[in-house]
Amino acid sequence: MDLQSIINLNHVRYMTQISADPYQKQVVVATDEKGDIDAGDLESRLEKAGYTKHARSQALKGVDSLNYLNMHMARLERTGVLQEQRDYFRSIGYNYTFPDDYRVAVSGKNGVVAFTDGKILGVTTDFKKKLKYVAKAAGVSEEIAAEYISFHENDHKAQPSYIFNDELSAEMDAESRATDFFTRKQKGQKTLSGKRNYKRMAAYARKKLSNYQKQVKRSYKRAA
Repeated sequence: MDLQSIINLNHVRYMTQISADPYQKQVVVATDEKGDIDAGDLESRLEKAGYTKHARSQALKGVDSLNYLNMHMARLERTGVLQEQRDYFRSIGYNYTFPDDYRVAVSGKNGVVAFTDGKILGVTTDFKKKLKYVAKAAGVSEEIAAEYISFHENDHKAQPSYIFNDELSAEMDAESRATDFFTRKQKGQKTLSGKRNYKRMAAYARKKLSNYQKQVKRSYKRAA
């Protein structure tokens, strides 16, 4: 993402990217704000700047996703969850990087809940829906699912470059570490509900790891 091309609109940076198909647009909303973004103010500014109604609508979906992301991330920081993650990465010899410079919401990323390039933390414009899906699939609350999402992306930030630069290795590493991290959290819980929630979250990550491992095996068979 070329952040230099983003228009600065009162701390909310906004741009449209034209895809290979000239009739399709991908909308990107990026911000350095970690708090609540004023959607009404942004829409007014975008309208004055000449953006189409469709672009403004997509941008507002992005703002809604970013506000939801920021709410969860603030809670995870406030409750010490993110510090737990930092401590874990340091304990395994990973260098936890600095917090994201920008948070972005994009349209058009099918199957993706969140992503990072090491400097940004990104979500899709339907982040709420996708977070609910992860929570339902894992059998946990959205709060616990948000812990998993943040851990997964923070693992990518902390990974050595030789892992991060290979997509499949990066994803397998993230799920392997998540399995270990949430298994440890499960053992440290004092309540049955806490143990159950983190056991389920670990199982979810373990299942995703298994799926990636099957991909590797299939690729080896094709190569043979």
